[in-house]
Amino acid sequence: MDHLPPQPHSVPGTGSLRSQSTVISQASTIFFLNMLARIALGPLLPDVEGELHIGHAEAGLFFLSISAGYTLSLMAAGFFSTRINHRSVIVISALGVGFSMIGVSLSGQSWSIRLSLFFLGLTSGLYLPSGVATLTSLVNPKDWGKVLSIHQLSPNLAYFLAPLLVELTAGRLEWRDLLGLYGLFSLIMGLFFLFKGRGGEFKSEPPTPAMFRVLYSNPNIWILIILFSLAIGSNQGLFGMMTLYLIDSRGLDPTRTNHLIAISRIAALTMPLLGGWMADRIGLRPVMKTLIILSGSITLGLSLSPPSLLAPAVILQAMAGVCFFPLGFAALSELTPPNARNLAVSATIPIGFLIGTGLIPAGVGWLGEMGHFDLAIGLLGSLTLMGFLLLGKKALKPAVREN
Repeated sequence: MDHLPPQPHSVPGTGSLRSQSTVISQASTIFFLNMLARIALGPLLPDVEGELHIGHAEAGLFFLSISAGYTLSLMAAGFFSTRINHRSVIVISALGVGFSMIGVSLSGQSWSIRLSLFFLGLTSGLYLPSGVATLTSLVNPKDWGKVLSIHQLSPNLAYFLAPLLVELTAGRLEWRDLLGLYGLFSLIMGLFFLFKGRGGEFKSEPPTPAMFRVLYSNPNIWILIILFSLAIGSNQGLFGMMTLYLIDSRGLDPTRTNHLIAISRIAALTMPLLGGWMADRIGLRPVMKTLIILSGSITLGLSLSPPSLLAPAVILQAMAGVCFFPLGFAALSELTPPNARNLAVSATIPIGFLIGTGLIPAGVGWLGEMGHFDLAIGLLGSLTLMGFLLLGKKALKPAVREN
């Protein structure tokens, strides 16, 4: 999901994967901590709610705070990196994530936690465009797919480890201590990259308002905005509320819940590769339509599943939810010429994140507080299922083809 195509203003590198393995591992570690910070509250929400005496609706607002900051940051990242080079942006992002997480761990009120989470979103959103630009500036273009695939393992690993770390530290660390440790590690990596990191010593060229006007006048961009919003909501947005849902609505104990969520994310690790392989052989649009129907149906089925089928439904829902993203980015690439692809991402993904990781979990939390968790997930599944109606015969047809 958090994958951007190489920025057109990054300088193609000549290095091999092996020669650049150190900086690849450094950037991937920063990306892992970036993602871990953004999803860390999900498995911890039962403890957070209990200590702060808040309900599911107010807990859902935590994710809206992150997504609001992240959306603003991602939209402004292209302008930000025109002032300072990408390497400095990566350092600022890692340090900002660290300080924000420590701020959350020290906050005593719900409003101060939301403020710290908003700054977490602001600082974490700066990383991705500059991280990808830095890596592609160091590695030979023929290896860009490989290096970005390695880089993309970081968010998947964060999804897997977030619930396991909660379980492994249960009884030893409070939720504040765990979040503070995440922040400390991000600070360490930011300082390490400041003094030992390489690459990214160049700036971006600023996008112009005219370019965005052209993109937003294309109805296909709005189709992808809606589909990305639903896909992000079914994946990252639902992940944030899944622990509360399984414990509060389905009666699972915390240990089983964390194990089940971790298993579901292991199963989902290779699914984007399968979706891309199918699209190469069958065609992008039919595979995308099939996956949207599958994801929506399984999410709807999760809300209706009996206890005996709950575990398979959680696992299948996570597997289906991640398949859309490489296909969505491939569609963006087909719809735009090379010199506008980074702008297409900036025009599409921020809105998708605001809805998918902000409004959707907030809505799920609001309905959950009224005792309608299953209804909330069922509505999300139904809306996702209806997304295939947007993919008519003329939808997502490339307007610009490369020579």
